[in-house]
Amino acid sequence: NLALLYHDQGRYAEAEPLYQRALAIDERALGLDHPGVAVDLNNLAGLYDTQGRYVEAESLYLRSLAIREKALGPEHPDVATSLENYAVLLRETGRGAEAIALVARANSIRAKHAMENPPSTRMAAQDLYSRNKAGVIVSLVVTALVLALGFARYNHPAFWKRGIAAIAIAWAMFFLARGGGTLEDARGDGLITQMIRQASDDGPIVAVWALAVLILGYGSIIWLIRKGAKRAAAETRARTPS
Repeated sequence: NLALLYHDQGRYAEAEPLYQRALAIDERALGLDHPGVAVDLNNLAGLYDTQGRYVEAESLYLRSLAIREKALGPEHPDVATSLENYAVLLRETGRGAEAIALVARANSIRAKHAMENPPSTRMAAQDLYSRNKAGVIVSLVVTALVLALGFARYNHPAFWKRGIAAIAIAWAMFFLARGGGTLEDARGDGLITQMIRQASDDGPIVAVWALAVLILGYGSIIWLIRKGAKRAAAETRARTPS
C-alpha cells in the first residue's frame, strides 16, 4: 500500500524498492507461480511503464500474464486485466496492432464473465452512472427542462411532440457516447466513444467525425426544444381572444 501511495505521488525512487521487496517476500512465501506474485509483478511493471522503462516493464507484464493463465485459467478476469495492462505498453511503444488484438481478447473474456455472472440492476445502474456522470446529468437536465417548460408554460401538443423527441435524442446520444474508460477497457463505451478512442490508430478524421455527430445530436436537442416552444407559444397566442 505504501508503494502504491508513493507511485501515485510520483515518488518512483521510493516506490521501487518497496515493490521489489513485496515481490521477493511473496515469491519466497507463496511460490514463483502464485497469483499473488502476479499482482506484485503487475505493480512493479506499472511503475516501470510509468517511467518509460518499457523493456523491463514488458518482461514483468508477460510473466504476470503467464502466471495468471496457468494458475487461474485463460478465461479468468485477472487474465483480462493483465492483457489490458500489457496492451497499454504496446500502444505506448507503437505496436498498436498487437495492442488491439490483446484488447479484443480481454473484452471477450470480460463479456463471457459478465454473461455468466450478470450484475444486479442496482450495480449495473451504478456502473453506468460512474462511467459518464456528465452524460447522465446532461440527459437528466434535458428531461427536467422539457417537463418543466411543458407543465409550466407550453402545455401544448406541439411542444410535447418535440419535447419528447428531444428527451429521446438526449438519452440516445448518451448511450452512443457514454464512456469513461480507456481503449483497453471499452466495456462501458458507446459507438462514438470507441471511435474517438481509436483515433490514434484510425487517424484524426475518425475523431472529427465522431465529435461532429455528438455535437449535431445534442445541438438538435436544443433546436427541437426551441422550435417546439415557439410553435406552442404562437398557437397559444392565436387561440387567445384579443
